[in-house]
Amino acid sequence: QEGRRCAGCERLESVTELLKVRVTALKEMLAIQERTMCAPDAGADDATLQASRHQALLQAWREKLFQLLVQRESDRLVMEHEEARSRELSEGLREDLRQERARQLLLQQRVADAQAQLALVQVKERQLQAAADGAGTRVR
Repeated sequence: QEGRRCAGCERLESVTELLKVRVTALKEMLAIQERTMCAPDAGADDATLQASRHQALLQAWREKLFQLLVQRESDRLVMEHEEARSRELSEGLREDLRQERARQLLLQQRVADAQAQLALVQVKERQLQAAADGAGTRVR
């Protein structure tokens, strides 16, 4: 259960990082938008200036959006890889646990066999002792 909690924490941290990247990107875009829209006039007519500013702003938004999409896809691929690796690790640990349980069962059976053999030896020993005691009392 502790492993699941940590995986949940890691997922939450990953989502938090993605949100921070998005907020940072929006802040950058707002700064670019502000610089573009508030740039001093360079003597161009108003319509040309507005069209130029809007075109520059649109291009900046497109570039930033593309960067964010690439970042999101990259993060998704990394997360998928980490999840696959976690599943493989989990499956490997389950297999190890299964093998250790089988080994434990085998060792328990060996202990039971050894205890049974010891009990047989003790019974034989008592029989021999009883026979020896009986033989000793008959000889006298």
